Amino acid sequence: MKNVLNKHYLNQIFVVLAIFTILGACSNDDEPKPAALSTPALNNASGITKNSFKISWGKVTNADKYYLDVSEKKDFSTTVSGFKAKAITGTSTTVSGLKANTKYYVRVVAGKGTARSKTSSAKEVTTIK
Repeated sequence: MKNVLNKHYLNQIFVVLAIFTILGACSNDDEPKPAALSTPALNNASGITKNSFKISWGKVTNADKYYLDVSEKKDFSTTVSGFKAKAITGTSTTVSGLKANTKYYVRVVAGKGTARSKTSSAKEVTTIK
């Protein structure tokens, strides 16, 4: 009787170990990590008018979106309406609806899925009078 009980418990232990092995093999640890995204390099603004400008940046390998911030404050504590992490699919956009003769700061982040690059250095752009 003792041998039968020992076999029974050993079988249960093997089943439990097999389940943990299967679950461990299916964990996300085996998934390849996404490649790190480079920091985008902003170009100088162009086409500056009294209420808009065009901003562009270099393409980042593997990025499928870019997120643009535009602010009147150097620390980006507030942003221009519609330009807080504004998703852009290309490498340029026109920022409009701005005030004349005003200094703005611009920065961009590259993204792919939930991965994000480091934030670019900010550029200053002053709209004309």
